Amino acid sequence: ADGVLVARGAAIPGAAEALARLDERGIPWRVATNYSSKHRETLAARFAADGVAIPPERMVTALSATVEDVRRRYRGRPVFVLTHRDGLREFGDLPLLAPEDVDADGATAAAVIFGDAAHDLSYENLDRAFRLVRRGAELVAMHRNGWWHTERGETIDTGAFVAAVEYAAGVRARTRASNSSTQLRSYS
Repeated sequence: ADGVLVARGAAIPGAAEALARLDERGIPWRVATNYSSKHRETLAARFAADGVAIPPERMVTALSATVEDVRRRYRGRPVFVLTHRDGLREFGDLPLLAPEDVDADGATAAAVIFGDAAHDLSYENLDRAFRLVRRGAELVAMHRNGWWHTERGETIDTGAFVAAVEYAAGVRARTRASNSSTQLRSYS
């Protein structure tokens, strides 16, 4: 979405009209993006404010694709997810292990899942993620970006934190990217 339909808080000229022409011609379309921090409804509101109407059901985000993967792969088993609170809404009624419950006796998770979590990517939460992986949880990265541009300039991103847990736990994270082409076809 960023750099294709919107850039720096504004629609790219012609983007909204291009989507409208697709609709007029009855051509199905989806917007695929590596956002891993926001619920699709929040993103839809943001894009609308930027001048491009994208219904939430027409978005496939790294987060929404991960949620579908969790539904299939871990069927009712709890997962520990590091993303923004708004992003956690995508998980709906799926069982999530809260950070404060990680150290409870017998606490386990089927997977530790990293997305854009900003301040929640604290030492404390990285340590929790490490302990869960050492107890057998699969390590999953919604993406492996090392850094990105923000209003503050170049900013460290989730991939650096994933690399830290990989190194400490001696494992390699599974990423959604390896399944993305299959995932996108299922939304067409």
